[in-house]
Amino acid sequence: MRSLRSSPADGVMVGIAPRDLRLTFSAVPELGYTSILLLQADGRAVALSSPAAATETTPGAQPDTATTHHDPALMPESDDDSFGSESPLYAAIRWLQYIGLLTVIGCASFSTLVIGIMLRFQPVASPFVRDMRTRAVRLALIGVVLVILSALLRLFAQIYAMHGTTDAFTWTTVASMLRETSWGTGWMLQMVAVIVTGVGVFMSSRESRTVPPDPEIARRAPWPSRGWSVVALGAVALAFTPGLASHAASAPRFSVLAMVADGLHVLGAGGWIGSLAAVALAGFPAARTLPEGERGAALSDLIHAFSPTALVFAGIVATTGVFAAWLHVGSVTALWMTAYGQLLLAKLAVLSLMTGTGAFNWLRVKPALRSVPVVNRIRRTASMELLIGVVVLIITAVLVATPAGADMQM
Repeated sequence: MRSLRSSPADGVMVGIAPRDLRLTFSAVPELGYTSILLLQADGRAVALSSPAAATETTPGAQPDTATTHHDPALMPESDDDSFGSESPLYAAIRWLQYIGLLTVIGCASFSTLVIGIMLRFQPVASPFVRDMRTRAVRLALIGVVLVILSALLRLFAQIYAMHGTTDAFTWTTVASMLRETSWGTGWMLQMVAVIVTGVGVFMSSRESRTVPPDPEIARRAPWPSRGWSVVALGAVALAFTPGLASHAASAPRFSVLAMVADGLHVLGAGGWIGSLAAVALAGFPAARTLPEGERGAALSDLIHAFSPTALVFAGIVATTGVFAAWLHVGSVTALWMTAYGQLLLAKLAVLSLMTGTGAFNWLRVKPALRSVPVVNRIRRTASMELLIGVVVLIITAVLVATPAGADMQM
């Protein structure tokens, strides 16, 4: 958490004891978990009232009353910075969360939209489609496990960041934080959404083992299946949960729009990067099980189905990213004058590499997909895109805990 300014200002000598202390932070703090310590010259603590959100004036303020300006941070932290919200370990936990979220969203997009488009060329019961569906179920299950694991780790990390000790990890502390903070609300919503997604994955697993005996019935079978429809519903809900613990939750203006844009940004990233992961980890391996003479045609159908969805989701990422930058950066100079702006530029630079690789696949590789050498090439470029995507998520995991450029200029 960062303090932007204070009244009296930091380092100022005052002749008369102030009637109140006013602290302005980079986002809104949870006042129930915020404390202010004021020490005299001899090290003794000065008695203060509980912090309260301040307006321009605080009518009826009593001596020694501590107030906070309603500008502040998502997570008030302890004096121990070894495991605060900006620490490398906490960033690693957020990165794990994003990997899980994008995997689940990507599998939902792959199995409903990409395969849905492919069914114009191949029947539901074709060996290639069936194998992809089975592999996508396994990949989605991995995503669900990663989301649950990262959620439990974030809960532990959040309590440690706020209290600075593992002794605070009690059922009373956990329940209180989940009930009384916006972070806790987001955490509980994420757990509900991931449970719904898990139920959908279980349903999809059973459906993937069921093949209609009549080929004509198989060809007319409805898609997406009930299981994948439930997975898609849970994935959409999951996309909007990170915004409750990010810069979007503390946006000083257009707060609702900021939350919606954040959710769409995650949804777009999952539909683009996560779906690419499903193509590489479910589609390509399924194609390798086909006779050599059928692989090129099968992969051609897959890439032609994936490309339009990737373009749409990439467009959503770009549009919502521009809006978030306008809202949080504050000014053009903040792009290189603040840590937030510098990280954002780094993220854009890495994303441009990923976009360039995708454009190369679209213009040069896709038209000649049916030849074996080209098939091998697109596998390599897809793997390169995924590695770039992993780097993007690492930068994002650090970016979301970095004070926004607009806050630093206040």
